[in-house]
Amino acid sequence: MNKFDLNIKNNIALRVTQTDKFKMSRLSLAFIYDADKVESPKKKLTFSTLMRGSKSYPTVTKINCALDDLYGSTVLYRYSSDGDRHVFTFICETLEEKYIPENDRVDILGGTLKILSDILFNPLFDAQGKLLNEYADSEKNIALDNIRAKINDPRAYSASKCKRIMFDGELCGLSVDGDESVVSEFDSDQLTECYKSIFDGVRVECTYIGSKSIDSIKNLLIEFFNSMPNSDNECTYGYSAFTSNRDIRFIEEKKRVTQGRLTIGMTSDVVLGDNDYYAMSLFNEIFGGSSTSKLFMNVREKKSLCYYCNSVYLVSKGAIFVSVGVNPDNKDRAYDEIMLQLDEMKKGNITLDEIKTAKKLICAALRQVGDSTGAIDGYAFRRTMAGIDETPEETISKINAVTYDDIVRVAQGVKPDTVYFLRGEEESYNE
Repeated sequence: MNKFDLNIKNNIALRVTQTDKFKMSRLSLAFIYDADKVESPKKKLTFSTLMRGSKSYPTVTKINCALDDLYGSTVLYRYSSDGDRHVFTFICETLEEKYIPENDRVDILGGTLKILSDILFNPLFDAQGKLLNEYADSEKNIALDNIRAKINDPRAYSASKCKRIMFDGELCGLSVDGDESVVSEFDSDQLTECYKSIFDGVRVECTYIGSKSIDSIKNLLIEFFNSMPNSDNECTYGYSAFTSNRDIRFIEEKKRVTQGRLTIGMTSDVVLGDNDYYAMSLFNEIFGGSSTSKLFMNVREKKSLCYYCNSVYLVSKGAIFVSVGVNPDNKDRAYDEIMLQLDEMKKGNITLDEIKTAKKLICAALRQVGDSTGAIDGYAFRRTMAGIDETPEETISKINAVTYDDIVRVAQGVKPDTVYFLRGEEESYNE
């Protein structure tokens, strides 16, 4: 695989990974904005409304039929958070041309991009020049259902609530889904106004993985983005760590749940792109990142204080979140044991076998990156946003170069910041 970086416009970047390994090629167009409490969920809803139909393809059925005619191509819409940014991505997956009969050779990717272009730049308006109210209301109801579903998932709710409390006042604390009270106020008028400026100043990261030539991909995208206004907002990269000097905060909330959920947010000051990232990745793996970790083996297996216990490293902000399912009677003991295991790592009580196992697990995951276009895309995008140019093989080499002293050193910078406990109402435990 060979990767090439090409600038199309100041605010649009293209990265091409040429390979003939896969049957389907993948082109992703990631529209990147600064996180905003109101504008982000509005953009999310506007884009999803556009996906319901365009002037040339006024229904989802007509869009899918047109894609089916291109040998089953697909156009997917995804959204996510990335540090202080919110990302809205359109993914085109198309059959590689070598699998098409000789007598029916067509530009499948070009055709798929024309459909996506019609969706994004030639939307379906009503007689008043507004996005269809029927589509806007339908997508709003779906968005509200998704927000409520996450509230009704205690594990997801606890993790999200701890993150929002810990990052309160920071862009990284804003959910791309938005709050129910905000989203419920959106209507087709607001979404139409949002659409009018949705491409102004946006940054776009394009990633292609497939066998097409670099020039052909670049020419297709130049034509695709011809309808989009240029911008002086050049693509800038790099993550910034969340820092805090406050004392540990303890927050408790009661809901009708049958299992307590404890989430502990910690800071580390180490993000993807820093030299210590590789040591911090190993710290997290040993601490709570796997079924062989200290948290799993001690808090869950040896002391049976919880139903599950793991940690996740948020590389875009240098934060670590410990997630625990626990009976309220064991909450304090589980918390104390977690803090004890953190202290053990700071003292250097880490075995060489633990380090060796952690390296094997991380490296095995990195070796699987090349097995799918989606994994390649995700790996490349995250490192692009971090401002580093690194292959999985190079990451593996740096992971294997981390020493015991490196892990103990980065452990010293891990500090508990926010402790959130979701406690069930008393009767919930008696049902």
